[in-house]
Amino acid sequence: MDDVNLLFADVLPERISACETYSYFVSLGLNPETRGQDIPSGVINIEVPYDGYRCFSMETAARLRERVGKNLDRPALGQIGRLAVSMPPDWEHDWDRPAGLNQYAIQIPLRDAQMTSPDLWTADTLRAMIEKTYKPEAPTFMPLSMEMQVYDNVRDALETTQASRKLQEISQKAGNISEVLELLDGEPLQGGQMVVALAVTVFLPDFLASEQVKVTIQALKFGWPTIAPDWLMRVEAPDGPGELGFRYNPDDQSVEVPDVQALRGEPQAGSQLVPYSCLLRLTLNYPGQVIRQDELNGSARIKIEGCLLSGRLVGWLDVYGERNDEFARRIELLTLINVGFTAILSERFKHRRRAVYRQWYLRGVRLSPVRMDDIAAALRDMGYKAGQPELKTVVLKQQDVDHQVQIGVVTARRLSISDSQDPADLQLEVWALPVSLANTQRRHTLAEGGEVSTTWETSDLALQVRGQVNGPGSLLALDVDALMDQLKSRFNAVADLR
Repeated sequence: MDDVNLLFADVLPERISACETYSYFVSLGLNPETRGQDIPSGVINIEVPYDGYRCFSMETAARLRERVGKNLDRPALGQIGRLAVSMPPDWEHDWDRPAGLNQYAIQIPLRDAQMTSPDLWTADTLRAMIEKTYKPEAPTFMPLSMEMQVYDNVRDALETTQASRKLQEISQKAGNISEVLELLDGEPLQGGQMVVALAVTVFLPDFLASEQVKVTIQALKFGWPTIAPDWLMRVEAPDGPGELGFRYNPDDQSVEVPDVQALRGEPQAGSQLVPYSCLLRLTLNYPGQVIRQDELNGSARIKIEGCLLSGRLVGWLDVYGERNDEFARRIELLTLINVGFTAILSERFKHRRRAVYRQWYLRGVRLSPVRMDDIAAALRDMGYKAGQPELKTVVLKQQDVDHQVQIGVVTARRLSISDSQDPADLQLEVWALPVSLANTQRRHTLAEGGEVSTTWETSDLALQVRGQVNGPGSLLALDVDALMDQLKSRFNAVADLR
């Protein structure tokens, strides 16, 4: 390198982009398994245009000409600064970043076989491309989680995706009893449908999950055995834009889904990992061909803009050795996670989500905290872990007059374990709605003559019971019928005569 003329040049890169790539494979069985594939890779690209303006200025070119002088025939390099890359966090000890930086001197050609004249320094026709590669270690935590559920119909899928929001939905959207009944309607949608719900969650350490970070599910594909017209299938992102368009790719027999942005959530108590989640729902109107295929394979690319999964930071030191904070904000950090996944549909369909719905009408039973405690006690007697009964206030319209009334809800769940079947998680919701509010009057004739009259408010009680289970629906149906028998005997003893 003695014959190379090395000069310091006051030149700025136009763009610095750092990208890390990781690969995982997910087996979506009863117990989903995620494993890493391939060795993670990292690359930093630096682009320097010979533009005669912002990056390689006319003034810089003039100074370099003076310094090169008569040595225009010798190869020349210009050192424009240093790339600074921080050390990765110590994942074994509190995720702190060790002190120190890796610095790389960045040089661009000023004279070589292609850069034949100083006039090209400012002609805006060429640009230097510098690439630095490295191999980041895979994080000690699992940055990706995928879950798949299969449902008999759309109604069951909606119940599950909205289960955590049910109480809030009832209290905010339902202004009267009829709207509550509509929201709790148990009539399933018919027509041989199957719903596949795919949940994708990316986890980032809290010190990386800044407001600038954006997580997008890209290039999502499902292997498909036949052409998929829009009347056969519908793809939705229920927590995002809603219904999505899709296209069938005949070259690799796959259904391709548009990009969907994941939503930032809150970390669990005591966790340092911030979740970014995306839920996709595929509704199949005639699922026979897919079920016969038995295996559903797919792939996706997860794009994380704004950070490197290894935790590294990238900076720039100019030719004077000073950090340029304004330029540092233009440095692009990107992480790509390539994911392949497979699910055995027969296994998932065997353990699909099943729903049971019952409605009972109990005459003369008034809603009260005591009655709600009776429901919770009956569930506990059956081996369920019941939550605290809740009362919500809604509006009941009678004879064009609005009355505020309370409705009650109890949620419960239990785990069923037997030698002949896989464990089943049974979940129940019991909604209690007062109906037929009236004043009841009782008259009693005294032996001495005369009459005593007593008036009190009475009502009937409508109980709506909704249950869900991953596994045999017969378990849930038996429990719901047993609950009815217990509540009928309990409530008949306290019913008012009307």
